[in-house]
Amino acid sequence: MGFFRRKRKDAEATLNVVSKVEDPADADGLVLDQLQAMGVNLSKPRDARFYLYLRTREDAQAAAAAVRAQGFAVEVTPAAGEATEHPWLMLASRDMIVSADSIAEARRLFDGLAEQHSADYDGWEAAAD
Repeated sequence: MGFFRRKRKDAEATLNVVSKVEDPADADGLVLDQLQAMGVNLSKPRDARFYLYLRTREDAQAAAAAVRAQGFAVEVTPAAGEATEHPWLMLASRDMIVSADSIAEARRLFDGLAEQHSADYDGWEAAAD
């Protein structure tokens, strides 16, 4: 989870802390806190991206159809990096107001898809400006 803007050393350190949090909902809150600490106006819509890694292209396409129905733009591509048991990335994005409620709602959607497709929901990021 994170945010996109030129990386600053303090932001990178915070992201390392977020990656070590055991409860994903707590990590979501830390990302929101960091965005606020950076002076980001969270009352304005911004590009938010959600990462779901799946076992097969067919599973990725099925998950993509469900996410599109919820108003997201979706890309399905082979995952970058070394081979894993989840070699397909479904990247979902949309402009939205990121808040504890909207991110919790997104987490329910993507966690549900992860359970349904034996996938790995890897979190989210949002534009910082």
